[in-house]
Amino acid sequence: LTDRALGRVVKAYQGAGIWDKTAVLITSDHGFAEVTHTMDLRRLLKKEGYSNYLWYNGPRAKKDELVSLFNGHTAFLYARSPRVRRALPALVKLLKGYPGCVERVLGPRAYAALGLPLPARAADGKARKPTEHRGAPDLIVLAKPHCLFRGGSKRRPVVYELKKGPIGAHGYPPRHRPLRALLVAAGPGLAQRKGALKVADLVDVAPTAAHLLGLRWPKTFPAFPQRAFTLDGRILRDLLAP
Repeated sequence: LTDRALGRVVKAYQGAGIWDKTAVLITSDHGFAEVTHTMDLRRLLKKEGYSNYLWYNGPRAKKDELVSLFNGHTAFLYARSPRVRRALPALVKLLKGYPGCVERVLGPRAYAALGLPLPARAADGKARKPTEHRGAPDLIVLAKPHCLFRGGSKRRPVVYELKKGPIGAHGYPPRHRPLRALLVAAGPGLAQRKGALKVADLVDVAPTAAHLLGLRWPKTFPAFPQRAFTLDGRILRDLLAP
């Protein structure tokens, strides 16, 4: 299916007479890991008195003391009350008591290594420093590659095996090999070579495409001229023709 769709794109460029001067970058957002077990994180948090709900809607999420959001292998935990904030060390210990599914529990001190901002600590929840963000969680929980996080079960145990066989899931840090995506680059300005290159990040694709187009990024943010513009990614110079 992907090959056929790409073939239609190539034919369209050939028909327009611009294929010879077109560079193509093909990638995807993530790969998949094979999952055999599930951990019902919200069931555990409710059972231990940290959270009040198995399922969220808007009003519930606003008034819960500990909000848990997850996407496959990663869970973000937001402490919304002083009681839960004081209990975070005990919560970390509780989560580490499930080594069959929980690989790591990370606090804000570990966020910089992941390229993540710190939680906003102001009373109004707004960020006061460039390194803070109101969406940053108080804790990040990473599941082991064979396990993912879900919520909402009233009858199943906290950790259970998927009876219908393994499924594919994402949400794990990108350095985990099965989660890596492909990157294929070909066309004018790109090196003609074979074999694997250095690992790239998704944020590197846009700067590389901008370089091929001869574009330059501004020195300051258009909406905040007093702030210097910083580029998250880099130009993938090992892909470029000499």
